[in-house]
Amino acid sequence: MNSIKLYHEVYGQGETLVLIPGRLTTIGEIERWVQGPAKTRPMIAVEMQGHGRTADTDRPMSFATMGKLMTEDYDWSAEIARLVIPVLLVFADNDSVSQKHIAEFFALLGGGLKEPGWLNTQLSKSRLAVVPGYSHYNFIASAEVPQIVSRFLADPLTNPPTGAAPASRAASDVKS
Repeated sequence: MNSIKLYHEVYGQGETLVLIPGRLTTIGEIERWVQGPAKTRPMIAVEMQGHGRTADTDRPMSFATMGKLMTEDYDWSAEIARLVIPVLLVFADNDSVSQKHIAEFFALLGGGLKEPGWLNTQLSKSRLAVVPGYSHYNFIASAEVPQIVSRFLADPLTNPPTGAAPASRAASDVKS
């Protein structure tokens, strides 16, 4: 990817799930996040550029270079809004990403935009979890995140069994 060879590890069998951790995170740190879900599906865990076993690039780093990168347009909202797959966003309540931006990101995925209906038949396929009592510094130690990931993967609306209709469509097809 962009001349960077990303280090990754593959776990499990079945439909693949890609786990993209936040910055400064290595696979060793998120290994317990992978273990449960890898029992039922393959997971690809990635170490980002300059972290763990993925090398950094040879581009010169300086305040000028960082300043230039910070002024570039990184607005991928149109691409995010076109995602049709279920996406799980997990943040700490005291994260480096503002709660406003987290809500905007979730809305791009269709989350939180409309009443889900009495039987939750209009829920977005994407999910948002904000874990209390953590920041981006200690979030990796959260005992809650592996549970959140497992619930997301077990949810028939976000991950219907192979060949099954999503729960929201199946429920709306039922005639009373």
